[in-house]
Amino acid sequence: MDFDISSLPADGVEEVEVARGPLSALYGSNAVSGVVSIISRPAEGSPHFSALGEGGSFTTWRAAAGGSGLTNGLGWSYDLSRLDSDGVVTNDNYRDQSALLTLSFGRNPHREFNFHFFGNAESAGAPGPFGSDPDHLFAGLDTVSRAKRNLFGYGWNYSEEFSPRFREVVTGTLSTNDYYFISPFGDSFSNNKRTTVNEQSQATISPKDFFVAGLEWNREQVRDTFFADATGTPFLLPRTTWAYFAENRWNPAARLFVTAGVRADHIQTHALPPDEFGARPLLPATTVTQVDPRISVAAMLRQSGGGAWLDETRLHSSFGTGIRAPNGFELAFTNNPQLKPERSLSFDAGLEQRLFRSRAVLDATYFYNRFEDQIVVLGGSFTNLSTFTSANLGNSRTEGLEFSIQAQPTRSLHFVGEYTLLATDLLAVNGSTLAV
Repeated sequence: MDFDISSLPADGVEEVEVARGPLSALYGSNAVSGVVSIISRPAEGSPHFSALGEGGSFTTWRAAAGGSGLTNGLGWSYDLSRLDSDGVVTNDNYRDQSALLTLSFGRNPHREFNFHFFGNAESAGAPGPFGSDPDHLFAGLDTVSRAKRNLFGYGWNYSEEFSPRFREVVTGTLSTNDYYFISPFGDSFSNNKRTTVNEQSQATISPKDFFVAGLEWNREQVRDTFFADATGTPFLLPRTTWAYFAENRWNPAARLFVTAGVRADHIQTHALPPDEFGARPLLPATTVTQVDPRISVAAMLRQSGGGAWLDETRLHSSFGTGIRAPNGFELAFTNNPQLKPERSLSFDAGLEQRLFRSRAVLDATYFYNRFEDQIVVLGGSFTNLSTFTSANLGNSRTEGLEFSIQAQPTRSLHFVGEYTLLATDLLAVNGSTLAV
């Protein structure tokens, strides 16, 4: 399932975390080059509420309301928002509305249950080109075409602490992501659904050793107007993944921190029927097993120097691999029964230096990423590389240096600066001297 977050409002968002590099060892397929985590506002504290209203040109307005609190072990948090605009011309109007709800219950400090709901609905007109037209190329405003999207997500998790050293956590999610496009040439749709169940066993082996192991079941399915069988009828394309993972966070010495993890994904994709044009034959069901490791190491070369201007010096490095299984479009529009997941490998190493009692932090990091088995649609000079319309023939590489500085000279002033020197290479397609 592909996901577009561009229309999601920021109401109720507490923090956004961006983790760089392949993280399939933790998150499975699709975490091929990084992960974005959106963390909602926690349900805690004394009850408090907020409201917002805005307005502008073209009958544009926005309203939002929210609140959160914790009473007798029951925590709650909610956010509601709506954005409307009539646009510039007929059928240029836009509407986006969302709702976010979090409930938590944990009167017993060793037991906690959380429930999350998110809903987002948007509708946008598509009037086509308008405005100055000296060459008389525009056919006029399209007063019919309109894009709609409905996104709903449900999640829950239950944690039980059986002893100070052992905890069980079970998590479940269900999300639907449906697109509709209304057009005078015919309507179209894309319905996506994803369900996951995750179980984790967390054990504190020693004060310096924390271990996590578990399993995950994941089912994705898509039905699309353009994913049709030999009769022209859209069909359901499901994929099921079983995953097994483990991670160990170890502090073998006072200044050394090691985190090592591994995840095995068993990905099963159902068969695809032939299409009505003969471009796609029957594609049999496929099974892919992938093992992805990840390790990160941090070493404190120097601890805080007390009153000295030179504080902690930290050396950090990580290595990992990732995969991205072919999505629905790549499977529906190929005649290749052996299309494989795309793969990535990443390495980084850097040095962090804190100064003036951590009022300033400098960091320099080298990174290297390589992507292999990238899916390439073959045509032109690449036609003779395969008998199929697409294949895993693409390769690319990125590497560079990243520099950052954070400084807080006073309590009310915080400065952040970053600079990245990036070199990218589209490597030759397998079997050719040319890059895509």
